[in-house]
This record gives sequence, C-alpha cells and structure tokens, in this order.
Amino acid sequence: RLKKGIKLQSDPTIVYGLVGGQGKLGHPLLRSEMKKKTAYNTYQIKGLPPTPITNPGRLALEAVLDPAKTDDLYFVADGSGGHAFAPSLKKHKKNVRNWRKIEKARRLEKKRQEAEKARLAALEDKLKAKQGKEKNNARLPGVNVSAEGVERLSLLVNGRRGWSDKIAMPRRNPRRKK
Repeated sequence: RLKKGIKLQSDPTIVYGLVGGQGKLGHPLLRSEMKKKTAYNTYQIKGLPPTPITNPGRLALEAVLDPAKTDDLYFVADGSGGHAFAPSLKKHKKNVRNWRKIEKARRLEKKRQEAEKARLAALEDKLKAKQGKEKNNARLPGVNVSAEGVERLSLLVNGRRGWSDKIAMPRRNPRRKK
C-alpha cells in the first residue's frame, strides 16, 4: 500500500492515537473517531506513524525484513485472534461485514449473559427474603405465631416490650386413650 501511495488505514493506529497506548478503547470504533486527526491515525495521515504502536516481537521484525509475496492490500480481524486478508476492496468489505457480524453476536451474547446473571441474582434475593421471613416466625409445636404477633402478645400481658416469664404459652394436651 505504501508503494502504491495508498493510506494504511489501520484501525489499531486510530486506537493508539486515541488512548495514547494506555490500553483498549473499550468500544467498537466510531466513524467520528476514524475522522479524528492524530499523529497515529493512518486514515488521516500518509505513510507510517511517528513511532511503532506496539512493541513488535521477533516474528514481526523478521516479517518486515522479509515480507511475504502477496497481492493482499487489506486486513481485518477474523474473530479467532487472527486476520482475514484481501487483495481487493470488495473482498475486504465482505471480510469487514463478517467481522461486524461476529462483533454483534458477541455483544448480544454478553447482554444475554448479563441479563441471565441479573435474573439469577433477583431469584437469589427473593429466596433470601423468603428465608428471612421464615426465620422471623416463631415456631412452636402446633402454633404458628409471627415474631410481630409474639411482641404484641407480650405488650398486652406486660405493658412493655420483650419476653416475660408471665406470658402463658400455648400448650398441647396429650391425647388420652379411650
């Protein structure tokens, strides 16, 4: 592309120019970001950026010294951690459409997972609330009085809050044999 006078138009250079090499952008590139002029945005500048945008490894340096013989002028992520290369803009646009589908599917899956996580958290909260209510109920054999009911009974008998030994507790009489 450089030999043909075509701008590199590489998305990673836009990201590098926007975040200054300090991490990821955090969202898909916007058209407005592609139009923003930075020293690194190869959509806006001709030639190479002023410095590398990454720390190139040995294989990258070897590739520069001995480039592959190919007609490919374009590349885009392929969704597997690699890239899809194309010799023509038409083929490149098809590869970009495929990448956009992959990105969209990933975003939808992430939303689905977040919704499922929220649904499970809500169910867990409901269960905890239900268990909490059950703990607040006094359990006596044959009697089901809520904690609030016991407190009211205590107030009636004692005229004050709290338990009292003077409260008559309900009893079950044993069954008599006939």
